[in-house]
Amino acid sequence: MSYTIKCDRFPISYIIKCDRLFVIVDESAIAVEITLKLNQSFFYSQQILIMKWEEVCVNKNLQDLPFKIELNKWGQIVMSPVKIKHSFYQGRIQRLLESLVDTGEVMPECAIDTSDGVKVADVVWCSEERFAQIEDEVSASIAPEICIELKSSGNSLEEMEFKQKLYLEAKAIEVWICNEQGEMKFHNEQGELEQSLLVANFPKQIKR
Repeated sequence: MSYTIKCDRFPISYIIKCDRLFVIVDESAIAVEITLKLNQSFFYSQQILIMKWEEVCVNKNLQDLPFKIELNKWGQIVMSPVKIKHSFYQGRIQRLLESLVDTGEVMPECAIDTSDGVKVADVVWCSEERFAQIEDEVSASIAPEICIELKSSGNSLEEMEFKQKLYLEAKAIEVWICNEQGEMKFHNEQGELEQSLLVANFPKQIKR
């Protein structure tokens, strides 16, 4: 197998290890095109878009798309389609939180810096103190105290557990998961909770 690397106006280096190709680009990188020659007649080519979150926010081609947009740790865009049920649960959770807490800020679609790139929590609650720290940032350098994710049919349990770990690493105190049936699960660093310790009367089932 052979590898061909095409790059656009920026330096690039690469390492081949264990039959995998690792590509390293500098911070000015825009895109990398990788072509793998598997045999004499078959080629596989993929262009990888490299972006920073600030660039995602102002890119007109990415606005008004019916997708949830995030970045992985390599700066690649990850898009997830959003269904009506997802939007319903997101709105209901936001309104419930606003009715149950009288301090801090409840926000939808909060961009958070994590060890695996910028992730966007579906709903968050942020204390006044923490909001003052992040309100002028493009993406939150510290996670809000409560980060809520809605599971869709395209998400595996492993993916949701990974996001939960990322938010807790980013200093969230609790991570809530809402499944496709509206059932709520509450977690903190110690594991799953019987109910939220921060909003003790939040329901375990989201209903119409």
